[in-house]
Amino acid sequence: MSSNVTENSAVNFLKRDGYVILSRNRRIGGVEIDIMALRKKEKEKIYYLIEVKKVFQNYYSMGYPPVSFSQIQRYLQAIDELNVKCGKFLDVRFAIMLFDEKNKLIEFIENMPFLNRAS
Repeated sequence: MSSNVTENSAVNFLKRDGYVILSRNRRIGGVEIDIMALRKKEKEKIYYLIEVKKVFQNYYSMGYPPVSFSQIQRYLQAIDELNVKCGKFLDVRFAIMLFDEKNKLIEFIENMPFLNRAS
């Protein structure tokens, strides 16, 4: 239940920031994506696969990896699968939203550089 509240907080933040929510808890290539969103910048469309995490703020620091290597690999598979399903190369990026125990946004890593296929 708390993950739903946290995801709702994430969706509200994203909408206020100009993102269009395409789906929630969608499976792509066997990977569950918490939020799939679209952001239009000028003439380009950027798709985001967003992982929402709740972390204990007392234990969180900038150097702590919020996702595991295997989770990163699964997201890369999902990006590949999405491109195959669409039949063209999309600008798909991976983002992470970290929330504390009170569902307050701690950090929004909008563009994970090691996962962006279009950069």
